[in-house]
Amino acid sequence: MRVNYFTVRMLMLLVCWQQATCLKISIHERGFNYAADVLISRYSKTLIGKPLIDLEEEKEGLRYKLTNVKITNFMKPTFDINLKEGTSTIAVYLGNGNFEISTNWNYRYRKNRFIRFSDSGSTIVSIINAAISVDFDFQLDLNTRKPKVDVVRCDASFGDINFNFRGIKGWIYSLLTRFLSSSIENSLKKTLCDVVVTTVDKVNQNFASLETDISMGNNLFVYYSLTTAPIIRSRAIEFMGASCVYVSGEKQCPQYKHQMQNADPTNKMISISISEESINSYISSLFLSQQLNYYVAKKNFGKDLKILDVDCKKGLCAAALFPNLPDVEEGSLELDCRVTESPKIHISPSAVWSDIILEVVTKFRFANDTLIDVLKTRLELKLNVNITFSDNVLKFWAANMKPNIKFMDDLEENDKERATFAFNLLFNRFRSNVINKKGNEGIPIPKLNKITLEDSVIVLKDRFVIIQSDAKYAEQL
Repeated sequence: MRVNYFTVRMLMLLVCWQQATCLKISIHERGFNYAADVLISRYSKTLIGKPLIDLEEEKEGLRYKLTNVKITNFMKPTFDINLKEGTSTIAVYLGNGNFEISTNWNYRYRKNRFIRFSDSGSTIVSIINAAISVDFDFQLDLNTRKPKVDVVRCDASFGDINFNFRGIKGWIYSLLTRFLSSSIENSLKKTLCDVVVTTVDKVNQNFASLETDISMGNNLFVYYSLTTAPIIRSRAIEFMGASCVYVSGEKQCPQYKHQMQNADPTNKMISISISEESINSYISSLFLSQQLNYYVAKKNFGKDLKILDVDCKKGLCAAALFPNLPDVEEGSLELDCRVTESPKIHISPSAVWSDIILEVVTKFRFANDTLIDVLKTRLELKLNVNITFSDNVLKFWAANMKPNIKFMDDLEENDKERATFAFNLLFNRFRSNVINKKGNEGIPIPKLNKITLEDSVIVLKDRFVIIQSDAKYAEQL
């Protein structure tokens, strides 16, 4: 049967366009709390030993200079995250941060030609109750259709700043601490905000590295793209997008605009919602590239190859059950199984199922390799499907199969019963070697560098599936 690829693909995509957004990724508040804890822990360590800029100023006759300024100790701060409902802005507040800064200092005081003096030394500056407030805005990069983050506000404040100057006059001490406090605050604020910007730059580099076209092997690719700007709803930021599987050179995925219905609240960090239309694009691509067809022959069966021989004597001998076989002493059975139309996955809150229609031509191979057709059959298979998620791949497994067998050739009732038994025997192989093999290869989900998804659960909704996962950052990945 001749398949019009373009017509099938466009009909499938129009269904998705009209009814639902095919992809939604939600990062929940717990996910941001985890990310903040990881980033703060990581970059708190990088602050120790970090140099600040040298300072030199002159005020009220006092010229002072700080050199070799660096952070020698930093206590990890507490933090609070606020996802601003209806926007794409996340406010982060870090408080109770304590610093120690070492520096060399020198000053020169000159009031007139007779009153002048200078001194130098080193000191430790203690800063208590440092706080930093940052607003991050999540956006859609219109050029790459990937997420990006901007720092729209960064401010810092500091509690007590204490200097350990020894052996200098009290009034000079007062002048120095007053002048230096302001200078160190400004320098430290700039350093902290620079760290924030650098961190966001690395996050954006990670976003930019996300693959939009992921190879699945066998000439298939899965395409991902964001379609609308992110928005915060119900304590999670949502990214809406498109997703489909296509055969190389035949990508016809539109950018979907319709909102997917909201999922139930979850205590997981991340939710990924994928519509059945997106999943069906995978099945359609397998069908159009003829990867669902299956040829049953002795070479496919390993140790069980004897069950296809006409002289099979032990066990369930499939060849002995089929009618219309030549009356010869040597030869073997073969089946040419072809899926006649693209199967579709159907998802409901209680079950996932699919119908597959096969046309099967039973063949007989003689000892001299001559091959003839002996029986034509139409099989309508109803599969109950389990969906799992592991190793960043959405996988499918046919739990059981109920065949409805229609013989195209006239057969006696007894022959039909025997052939039906043989088909049931052989098509468990079709389920294992074709359906479940392709289902286990599954649909890969885009992966951020050094981030793995774990402890995943699958939630079924009407016409879409939700992957709810926790995330883990691993430096060694």
